[in-house]
Amino acid sequence: MTHDDARPIHDTGYDARLPATQSTDLLTRPRPEVPCQPGTTLITGREVLDHLVGLVGPRLSSSPVLWFTFLDGARQVVPLAIPFDGLPGLPSSGPVAEIVDVVSTVLAQHPDGLIVLVAISRPSGGGLGAFEKRWARALWKVADDAGWTVDLVAAVGSDRAVPLDRASCDR
Repeated sequence: MTHDDARPIHDTGYDARLPATQSTDLLTRPRPEVPCQPGTTLITGREVLDHLVGLVGPRLSSSPVLWFTFLDGARQVVPLAIPFDGLPGLPSSGPVAEIVDVVSTVLAQHPDGLIVLVAISRPSGGGLGAFEKRWARALWKVADDAGWTVDLVAAVGSDRAVPLDRASCDR
């Protein structure tokens, strides 16, 4: 199955091709239960959000998890996902330094560059909560400092997901 421009569609039974006027903050059922296949090209924010929701999967950990995954320069899914669990409520130097080390190592191994995607998941999440805002701000700061390209940070909960933007998280 492909888009009109021949890009593959990840067929999970959940149609990511929603009209632009439809809200992207609430997921309808069934939600994607698996991420896109490696090599799938993701262009729209909705495609990326669906990929992140599928990466997190239908059963969220009882504790918050940051999921990192990557696209190559052609915006194709790279077969790599890195979960960081046991996160404190407030980003602190220890966990943030670990994230920077791991992600920087991955990016250094790909000289052509990778685009970073992040899902902040927790069962009661999926919205613009204080936890999501704090971690998104911390991640954007370290990404800026390290020179990463972060395409999307999303909050993913049990029954909803929303892309986060800097302006909303800075309030």
